[in-house]
Amino acid sequence: MDASLFTLGLQAPDVALTLNRVALGFPLMGPLIKWSEHPGYATAEGRELNATARAVGDDPDDWYVSEQPVDVLTLSEFWMSASLLEPKLERVDSQLAQIHKMVTICRTRKGVVIPPSWMTQREGEQLAKQWGIPVAPPLTMRVH
Repeated sequence: MDASLFTLGLQAPDVALTLNRVALGFPLMGPLIKWSEHPGYATAEGRELNATARAVGDDPDDWYVSEQPVDVLTLSEFWMSASLLEPKLERVDSQLAQIHKMVTICRTRKGVVIPPSWMTQREGEQLAKQWGIPVAPPLTMRVH
């Protein structure tokens, strides 16, 4: 755990978090490789990703990856689980504008940090002050 969090007065229970599943979709460009044929598929991380995807009904053998860098501003789909208890991904394209806004802010304002969504606004502002950098308003992502 990052020791700098404790300078904000946070205790271990305050920084425990859970993460919903998300997937980003991009237009098909350039050479793609089937995920099952990618060297990462058989690594420890890849095996864990594959197992957790299968556990909620996804099939990583249907996935494709790109060896080329992807520009996040070309994002065309956003998928997110409603909750940890409902891990099936739902398409939530209403969040695309927020994601594009976040990427644009990060690219156009040098030194900007968008705090993690699990921090309160106050904690994010304290962290930014501690680091001497500006903070953008939080972006919320919810499945409706």
